[in-house]
Amino acid sequence: MAQVTTRCDLMQNAFPAGPLSLQGKFYVVEDIEGEHMIISVDECGSLCLVGKGANGHNELINLNDSFALSDTSKITALAVTQSRQSLVHLTFAVSNADGYDDLHVMRPMPAEPRAWLDAASLKSGLYTGE
Repeated sequence: MAQVTTRCDLMQNAFPAGPLSLQGKFYVVEDIEGEHMIISVDECGSLCLVGKGANGHNELINLNDSFALSDTSKITALAVTQSRQSLVHLTFAVSNADGYDDLHVMRPMPAEPRAWLDAASLKSGLYTGE
């Protein structure tokens, strides 16, 4: 007679309070620990990162402050790629209240979660055009 066994893990939603509302596409890269980092623009036009936090749960991080973007700035275009060496390439366009647009291009950054949470690291990774 055959033996049948089962095993089940309880799946917890990343955001149990409700759905995540995105404005457009989202990009998924793999961090150095094999976890997913999701980069997107939310419904308010802010640049967001979803990644595993220190407590092991996914966290939604607004990156606008890290890049010193004003509250009236809106992300209008976003492109993210990851190289075979796990470096993340991030480019985004920002529409400002003064009517001017800015293009931000990051130097390739390691897919290390702590680096993406450090505002100084993110700001220093921007090409300045100089």
